[in-house]
Formats: sequence, structure tokens, C-alpha cells
Amino acid sequence: MATFAVSRLFSSTLYGLAFLLCSSTVHAQFRPRPLNEPTTAEQFHIEASAAIWRPSADIVIASEGFGIQGTSIDFQRDLGLADQSLPEFKVTLQPLGHHKLRMDVIPMSYTSSTTLTRDIVFNGQRYT
Repeated sequence: MATFAVSRLFSSTLYGLAFLLCSSTVHAQFRPRPLNEPTTAEQFHIEASAAIWRPSADIVIASEGFGIQGTSIDFQRDLGLADQSLPEFKVTLQPLGHHKLRMDVIPMSYTSSTTLTRDIVFNGQRYT
């Protein structure tokens, strides 16, 4: 019985070793790409996209001038700016293989009208 277990262990080890040594790589879907061919993502002549940005108007600035410390100005609280959505437009032209012309436009404009409720110092000048 011990001889049977040893021979079975030996034969299963031999089969496993033969399987590992005789296996080869599978080339079912592999197709080598020529080196001068561009990648799939780069095969275009015109690419365009649009997006929407939602930046926060949570901005604080201060400016010192003539040795006078400036006041911290909060754009939302002091100037009355509100958060808004901004469009973005991108265009990429690829006239030749290695040449690209990119254009990105984000029209940004913040407009606000408010009355200051406190005195502020900006660039060395006091505003009431």
C-alpha cells in the first residue's frame, strides 16, 4: 500500500512537471502593431469636447502697499459674488501625423454690485 501511494505521488508529480514544461503561450488575439502606426486613441483629425465647470467664489485676498497691511477681502461676503457654472470648449486639430493644434476656451466673468459694510485697506488705500 505504501508503494502504491509513492508511485501515485511520483506519477502525479511527473504529469505536473510535463504539463509545465510542454505548455506554450497562446496567441489567439494578439496582433503586433507596427512601431510607426499611431495608437488607437490618436487616430483622429478633429476632436471637440464641451464641459461645465462649477468653481466656488470662495476667494479671499489682501494687498499690502507702502508698508500698510491690507484687509482680507472675502469675495462672497464683502463683494457679493455668487457661485456660478462656467462652460468650457476644447478643439484639437491634427492635420498631420505629429502636429496638433489645441484650443481651449473658458469664458469667465464675475459681475457684482454691492455696498461695503466695513472699511477695507487695499494696496495701501482705505475704501469706505
